[in-house]
Amino acid sequence: MSTIPQSVYECRSLKKGGKMNGNRGLVKLGEDEFNLVLQYRDFNHINELAQEKGWSLESAWEYIVDMYILDEFLDVSRFEDVLGTFVRAPQGMQAHYDNSIYIPDVPYRITISWHSTLVRSGISVQVHAYAWNVYKIEYKNKYDQEINLMQFLRMVQCGDNYSSRLSRVDFTADYFDFPNPYNVSYIHPSFLFDFMQRRLYQVKNWKGNPSLALGAHHGDEGRINSFELGMRNRNTKLLIRFYDKKYEQEKKNGFRLQEAMEHNAWMRMECSYRKDYAYQITDILLSPSLKTEEDYIRFIAMMMTEKCRIYDNATDEVISITEELLNIANNPQINHLESGSAWDNDLRRSVQNHASGNSGLFSTLYKIRRVWSSITDADRLVFDKLFEIYRNKYVPLADSGEYPSVDKWLRNHGKETAKMTIDDLF
Repeated sequence: MSTIPQSVYECRSLKKGGKMNGNRGLVKLGEDEFNLVLQYRDFNHINELAQEKGWSLESAWEYIVDMYILDEFLDVSRFEDVLGTFVRAPQGMQAHYDNSIYIPDVPYRITISWHSTLVRSGISVQVHAYAWNVYKIEYKNKYDQEINLMQFLRMVQCGDNYSSRLSRVDFTADYFDFPNPYNVSYIHPSFLFDFMQRRLYQVKNWKGNPSLALGAHHGDEGRINSFELGMRNRNTKLLIRFYDKKYEQEKKNGFRLQEAMEHNAWMRMECSYRKDYAYQITDILLSPSLKTEEDYIRFIAMMMTEKCRIYDNATDEVISITEELLNIANNPQINHLESGSAWDNDLRRSVQNHASGNSGLFSTLYKIRRVWSSITDADRLVFDKLFEIYRNKYVPLADSGEYPSVDKWLRNHGKETAKMTIDDLF
């Protein structure tokens, strides 16, 4: 395998950023990790196939996953042509999914996962940063052409049996040997964190309103090496992280260590878009408004400055690292992300109430486990019995319209809620 290349797009039109020993610094934009969700287009076909073959719904779904979705996706994505053959994992490799396939005996990770019974959760394709780097270099070697995430998304949309969209995507801006405007050192997360904490710098959105607050931070030997803007929780749509990429690669012996050693400093800004923001980004990447790689680079820059523009409170002007991105993003035709969501949270709250243990379900199962400790997995036996009652008694009544409140909720919120993945419920 060839040496892993820089998985970024170099921005050569730097206008400012200062100089340091004659070096103006360098900014590069790129993609990191992303998750893709595949949804089968015809859910009725699952029931029809089960009746036709005399199978259970689980068996019918497994057949459709193997023959209709995975077979087609692996073909159009060219994952196996480029990287190697996927094999079945002994258990699920992603949270909330109990089936996975992956490529064994490689240092990088792509996993494709699905649940045996939760059909509408879809199939989750998780592509880690190292794997995406390897895929791009080997794709170039095999087909003699570059590929980026925008092109990849368009390529995999040609599947007839499924639709696909991003549920997470991380965009990055790498600042190599980028001058610190206040002294002779290079820009570093510790400097930004200190100025934000002392309110010398302020984060605003594209409308000029105060935006993300300082979140978690981490350091070593008395120096902040990384910090976040925004809060980590299950409903987060955007989390921004600034960190010392050079330090990370040297400490972890990362796959871009050689690149890190070629520079005196390397700070990364990483924007992780999830859920509704990721869905909107999918729509924009598939739209005809983006035609070229230059359009795509501008789009990344614009997304990264949507919610995070760092202002110097003394001058009320953006600082150099933001200005560089704005220079690249100067394209008013790209749509802004909408913060609103039509999803009703009732279903999510119900699931989270059970998952937190507040509903009484977990305490009941635990009591059963302790009382009948001589019976292996007594709690699981009771849980399975409850599920059997639900499937055989409740579902037929619900299907026949015996629960009007459920029907009303499905009419009002079912379509929008279907845009969620199973992960969104937890």
